[in-house]
Amino acid sequence: MTEIKLSLTPDLLDRLTVIAEEKELSVDECAHQALLDYIESWEDFSRTVDALESGEEERTVLRAVNE
Repeated sequence: MTEIKLSLTPDLLDRLTVIAEEKELSVDECAHQALLDYIESWEDFSRTVDALESGEEERTVLRAVNE
């Protein structure tokens, strides 16, 4: 695994530490999971935007019952 260095504000480090403790993970493990979740969300968003722009996916339209 490759190591990277992150600079965090004290507030962000405190928040990350609280989450890590609640999940019984190290701060490193928690930061790794957070980064993985962010990347996966971004990739999903990007694929959705690309599909919508290319017309590959049909858009779902919701309408109010009384319309």
